Amino acid sequence: RDASMLTSVFMQVIIFATLFVFIYLLIKRVIINNLKKINDTLSQITNGDLSVTVDVRSNKEFSSLSDDINSTVATLKRYIAESAARID
Repeated sequence: RDASMLTSVFMQVIIFATLFVFIYLLIKRVIINNLKKINDTLSQITNGDLSVTVDVRSNKEFSSLSDDINSTVATLKRYIAESAARID
């Protein structure tokens, strides 16, 4: 009886650990990698490279964030061009 209970607990721990690793890898793939891509692109923009774009399309939220960042950069480029035209 004790051996059966120990085996059952051990199997539950193995199943939980496997499930935990699977969920971690899924979160890493979907969230962390996309945030890293966005952060890397924003770093380039901060350093003055307005030619870069964010292209993360894994889900609706990241797609929306990518589109908003790209729109902001396009607006900045337009403002810079308009300012340069006024100076000339």
